[in-house]
Amino acid sequence: MTFKQMREAREEAYGRKVPGIRAFFSFWCPLIAVVYISNIVDYVMDWNGNALGFVMDLLICFLALSSAILGRFWEKEAFISSMCFLSVFLIRITWNFISLLQSVGEVYASMNNAVDSIDPGGIGGMITSAASAGLGLGAGILMVSAIISFLVYAVFIGAYTAILVKHRTLFLAPISVLRGDEQWN
Repeated sequence: MTFKQMREAREEAYGRKVPGIRAFFSFWCPLIAVVYISNIVDYVMDWNGNALGFVMDLLICFLALSSAILGRFWEKEAFISSMCFLSVFLIRITWNFISLLQSVGEVYASMNNAVDSIDPGGIGGMITSAASAGLGLGAGILMVSAIISFLVYAVFIGAYTAILVKHRTLFLAPISVLRGDEQWN
């Protein structure tokens, strides 16, 4: 029996289609794995001692690949690896978001201090106010784009977590239970 036949048999026994689940296992997991492989290569090429980021990216890559591979079977292992992947992915994007906010705040403060050191008299005052306004606008745009990207990732993770949890019997129950031959608790 091929993977496709196994999936179709489970889906037929389950009695309904699961929206987005094939896209998750066959598109999103491999895509995220490839993106994080490039992050791992960047870490190795430009090593700065950030071992935690490297390990998190490595973990996300392995979990995404395991979800993509095990997702072909639609068994308990696919459900477990996908939930682990989504959990670690949420931790990683939250960590990236907090780090970005901290970095933007530090850069804004140091740049604002540098601008404030300009002579406030004459044309220097106009330059100081224009530079402060530009720094504030730039930091604001960066913050808004960071918040939007974090929310998009969080919605992605929440949607696929909800789909997996809602249809967990498709993955966790034996096929005989899905067909109605046996009772399952």
